[in-house]
Amino acid sequence: MGRYVFGAAALLLGIAGLVLHDQLISNWQLPGVAAFIVVTSVAQMIGGAAMLLPRTSGLGAGILGILYLVFSLTFVPGVVAQPGVYASWGNVFYQLALVAGAMVAYGLASPSPARAARLCRAAIVLFGLCNISFAIEQVEF
Repeated sequence: MGRYVFGAAALLLGIAGLVLHDQLISNWQLPGVAAFIVVTSVAQMIGGAAMLLPRTSGLGAGILGILYLVFSLTFVPGVVAQPGVYASWGNVFYQLALVAGAMVAYGLASPSPARAARLCRAAIVLFGLCNISFAIEQVEF
């Protein structure tokens, strides 16, 4: 069930990106914003649609994992510019939480139980770090 929700959400975010001409979960500040929006929206749509089909769910999870990692990196300049403002860090971790979800989906699509276990354990650690970040953001003063 989870991969269907994850895939459908990615598909809808991709459609929204194209319709609104904005990448809703990224902070791209370099030239080529229009091209970035189109490429990443289409990638979200492809990855999301692939997640909905059992035979291509691993491919879709891989596409989305890489895409969300790129999105997390778009927030790094904000961290560098204002390292004392924790919201900048939080934005990176919000995207990394999506990477963790994609890692689990990719692992569960793997035919190798050992590989699935390794990926899922790594995703749990990553998601745990993200949750620590979310908690820090709530108590920030």
